[in-house]
Amino acid sequence: MHPDHLLFERIKNSNKKAFEQLFNLYYRMLCVHAYTFVKDMDVSRDLVQNVFVKLYDSRATLDIKSSIKSYLYRSVRNACINYLRSKQVHALHHDHLLYQADTIYYEDSLELLELQEQIMVEVNQLPGQCQKIFMMNRFDGMKTVEIALEL
Repeated sequence: MHPDHLLFERIKNSNKKAFEQLFNLYYRMLCVHAYTFVKDMDVSRDLVQNVFVKLYDSRATLDIKSSIKSYLYRSVRNACINYLRSKQVHALHHDHLLYQADTIYYEDSLELLELQEQIMVEVNQLPGQCQKIFMMNRFDGMKTVEIALEL
């Protein structure tokens, strides 16, 4: 029997020293392996730690047919692929939200422009003095008293 399998048998029996030994044996190499996929060492460390946590949590029922080393490398690879997929989905969702926001802004801008045009059509139908008073108030920001003084 391979030494890793003996180590894993001890882990199955909740031997924390054996788990620590397995962790110390493969942790760094697995982090480098994860880094080749995700290109971020902090994320790589998190993914590898999660693989070890899952291994420990499921130790009693886990049946590893291949070597422990192969199992760990495959698990880290799968964790990296899942991470990259979720990151891609998140990016697509983010892009979609930005597109929606741009579309809403564009539609709001069009509505505002149409409203401004309609206001100008209505203002142009007012008598001359009323037009002048309205424009001084709305567009020049003058108060009623200021308009009265000027006119």
